[in-house]
Amino acid sequence: INNGSASTATFQGSAINVGIIVIQATFTELKALINDHREAIIEALNRDYGNRSRHETLLAEIITVTDDINGSIKHLKQWTEVQKRH
Repeated sequence: INNGSASTATFQGSAINVGIIVIQATFTELKALINDHREAIIEALNRDYGNRSRHETLLAEIITVTDDINGSIKHLKQWTEVQKRH
């Protein structure tokens, strides 16, 4: 008797792959938005922190966040792999 587990696994794998593609696209769009609005973000943080250095904001906020986004995109497939339970 075939209980459909193979086709269910295939469907779930396809759904996971589509989900990964959507998340990667969302991360890429977020990174583009940050880069497109970089100067406005720097100016807002400068006002909030009271004359904060542009370079400090770039290093502490913009570059750190975009690097984290890149790392998330890179590892997303690994993070979403099904783990065998003992």
